Amino acid sequence: MGKSTLGIIRAVVRGIDWFIERSGWAIRWLILAFVFTMAYEVIARYVFNAPTVWSYDISYMLGGGMIVLGGAYLILHDGHVRIDIFYGRLSTRKRLVLDIALGLLFFLPMVIIMSESSFHYAYRAWKFDEVSGVGIWRPTIFPFKAALFIAWCLVGIEGISWITRNIVRLITGREL
Repeated sequence: MGKSTLGIIRAVVRGIDWFIERSGWAIRWLILAFVFTMAYEVIARYVFNAPTVWSYDISYMLGGGMIVLGGAYLILHDGHVRIDIFYGRLSTRKRLVLDIALGLLFFLPMVIIMSESSFHYAYRAWKFDEVSGVGIWRPTIFPFKAALFIAWCLVGIEGISWITRNIVRLITGREL
């Protein structure tokens, strides 16, 4: 792998990682919105005996949004779950080979399938002006379904960055 090729790969991977890091910091504001929404509902319901019709829908949309949109950030910071009973006993080289192989065989195909499916769900929600059937408020569901699609795209982009970093590390023996 030449120095110029490695430099280009390094710049692209660092750009992706920078973007995912910033998106992760932006997503944290959903946590604050979620907490304020729940606090408002609790106070309205138990202090003023005036529950809201919208809090349930907002809570699952914000909560679900936080979880799925945080997936790429989780991959960036190596926070995903592994079975350390086996993985921890492998050499660094074998771990890299396993990560690359499983990433290419299972992770990327799953991300492609989920991205495509979530795109169709979001498009259909937008096209037919779908509303939530869960709570009594019945807000439009498109933003939530669009967030799922965006989340899978971010997970895919960061997954490619992670696999690329592992390939370069396997070949060169150095971190990007």
